[in-house]
Amino acid sequence: VVVDRFTLSELRQTCAELPKLSSLIHRPHLWPLLCWPKVLDLAATHGLLTITDAKWTTEPGFARSFWEEAIYQNGSSSIRDRTGRLLAVYLGDTMRGSRSMDDFTSAEADVLIELSREGHVLIDRNRNTVRFSHDLLGDWARLRELQVQAENVSVFIQKRLHSPLWHQAIRLFAINLLEKNDHASAYQKLFEQFSSGSTADALAQNLMLEAPVFAADPANVLNSLWPIMQAENGSLLRRFL
Repeated sequence: VVVDRFTLSELRQTCAELPKLSSLIHRPHLWPLLCWPKVLDLAATHGLLTITDAKWTTEPGFARSFWEEAIYQNGSSSIRDRTGRLLAVYLGDTMRGSRSMDDFTSAEADVLIELSREGHVLIDRNRNTVRFSHDLLGDWARLRELQVQAENVSVFIQKRLHSPLWHQAIRLFAINLLEKNDHASAYQKLFEQFSSGSTADALAQNLMLEAPVFAADPANVLNSLWPIMQAENGSLLRRFL
C-alpha cells in the first residue's frame, strides 16, 4: 500500500486534531517536509516538534536531528550510532533487504533489540534477521556514514556506486554540502574528485547534479550552484537540464 504525502489541507487538519502537533500551524516553513507521513510520525514520536528554530527545514537537516535525538544519544562513541551505520552499510553494499542477527556481536545484537523496541528496526524472530523499519531510515543511516567518512568520502562513494541503495544518500550528502554553507566550494571540491572520466565517476557526478531536484528549496540551492553551472559556457547547466 503506497501512502502519498499529505496535502497541505490534510496536514492542517492533522495538526488541528492532535494537540501535540498544534504548533505546526504557525510554522509553515516546515510543512513541505512534514507532509511526509513517516517524517511527521518521527517528529511527533521523538519530540522534534519542540525545536523552535529552522534547524531541520530540509531532509538532511531532519535526518541529522533525528539521528542525534533518537539514535546517537550519548556522544561520538555511541554503539547505537555505529550499529545503525553498520547495518545500513551492509544492506547498501549487498543490496539485500535484511541481515542475519548472527553477523553481529553480542553488544551490537543487544543494541538492535533496543532499536527494535523503539521501532527503528524490525527483527524477524523466525528467520533471525534484522532490517530498518522504513526505507528512509536506511537512507539516513547511509547519509550519516558518508558524513563520518569526512576526507575519505570520495573513495568510499566510488566503491559503492554499483548499488542503487546508496544513491539517495549520495544525493542527500550533496544537498547537505550546499545547504550548510553560504557557497558551493565544498560541493565543487567533491564534484571534481569524480573527474576521471570513468562510468562510475560520471554516475557520481550525475547524482550530485540531481541533488538540487530533491532539495526542499531547490531555488536557493540552484542559486548557490549558479557560478559553477554557468562556467565553461554553461556545460554543467546543460548537463543538469
